[in-house]
Amino acid sequence: MRYGFSESASEFSSRNVAALNSNDDGSISLERGFGSKPTGLRVTVVRDGQAVGKSYLPSTSDDSETTLEARIRHARDSIFDEELFREMTRESRTISSLGVTMRGQTIRLPTTATNEPDSTEVHLDLVPLDQETGSQINTSNPDDVMAQAMALGSRLILSQAHRDKLSKRSEVPPPMGERNEEDPVKSILRPLMSFVLHKSSISAVNSYMDKVASILSLAKIDVTVSHAAFRLPTSTHITNTTDLVSILRSTFVSKARMTIKAPSSTSEIAIGVESSVTQTQNMSSTFAVSIPGGQPLNFDDVEDLAQSADVAIASLVAAALRSASEQSWQLDQREALLTLEERGRERRQVWVIVDSQEGRVALSSLQKDLAWEQGKDSPGAGLWEGWSDVASETK
Repeated sequence: MRYGFSESASEFSSRNVAALNSNDDGSISLERGFGSKPTGLRVTVVRDGQAVGKSYLPSTSDDSETTLEARIRHARDSIFDEELFREMTRESRTISSLGVTMRGQTIRLPTTATNEPDSTEVHLDLVPLDQETGSQINTSNPDDVMAQAMALGSRLILSQAHRDKLSKRSEVPPPMGERNEEDPVKSILRPLMSFVLHKSSISAVNSYMDKVASILSLAKIDVTVSHAAFRLPTSTHITNTTDLVSILRSTFVSKARMTIKAPSSTSEIAIGVESSVTQTQNMSSTFAVSIPGGQPLNFDDVEDLAQSADVAIASLVAAALRSASEQSWQLDQREALLTLEERGRERRQVWVIVDSQEGRVALSSLQKDLAWEQGKDSPGAGLWEGWSDVASETK
């Protein structure tokens, strides 16, 4: 009986045959020892040294199935996961520059760029199921969901590699000559790293948006945030697993938006996130800050992104103040600076300041500052009301 996968590597395809024996009572049994020591791929999310999420592992004792069916299923899944882990181990040796390490029999994947400190890792290892009691998925735990998604994604990629191999073998062979039978390293870890990197980058952007929204609300500015989310492309038509694997190998794209409502206008800033380790040699996402009427600004670092986005948001607030003013203030978007030139009077200047790191939003002139800060007493008036006070005291 053949129970495995015909397109597996030779060292695994040669093991997917087992003998069926006929017993005296007419029942069928498998050869002794077959399927008795199955293994499975385990994905674990580790944060601060503690396992906070794990992928599903089946229990080897399942009373709902006959012993024969269970042993065949465990043996089939076991040999598939053995090949999968072997391929990921081979790949891990070629991408150590991306922060991938292997300690003992565990592959460790970073969740952010290698130059950024982070306490979260993803561990992949092959464990004997007879030493595990099985593990279920808690769908309310996002770390469990992520671990299971990575386990399923890696299996889908290897299955696609099997289909690609079968398709190639079905083609008309090339002319007789020397053939290179070397098995190329399969790209399985890279798509998984793109996945975890994108989730980490989305979390960083959403955290930034929430922090700025909280600061602006201190100044009584009406703000609405639309979080970036992990979604499949809307134009993608998925009809089979090949389409799904193609998405796993592509660039992940998400976008967060913040809408600022002023008394006489509404404006929006968007922060886009793109992540792809499969198509680059870098373990980093690309961030783009976009405001109406301006060219997107691209960044590879969250800190640089935050500094630029602070200025962009301050510029949107300054533009709203200019729009509501009856005087002809000029706006320098690069500095969120409002300037008023009047005949016979000195030039007036007011800076709008948004500082997410310090938790502060302010109106500042050479004569007066009005600031709203987290953890400190705020002015009774909001920013829109405080604008006339600060603007009128400039000289």
